[in-house]
Amino acid sequence: CGTDKSKAVSAMIWVTDIRHRDAMNEVWFEWTAGQNMPVRACVEAALADPKLLVEIQITATK
Repeated sequence: CGTDKSKAVSAMIWVTDIRHRDAMNEVWFEWTAGQNMPVRACVEAALADPKLLVEIQITATK
């Protein structure tokens, strides 16, 4: 049971300020290493915890 990031098929990313998108992209591309990159959307939104800047939901296959 389980999976890993190489099997990610989609990602939904929420940022509290869209101006953080470039910094988030740097971390994202480092994490994916430019390989097996899932379909992705990034939107600005208020998050439930005001201490958070980014929330990411990943869907992956087994």
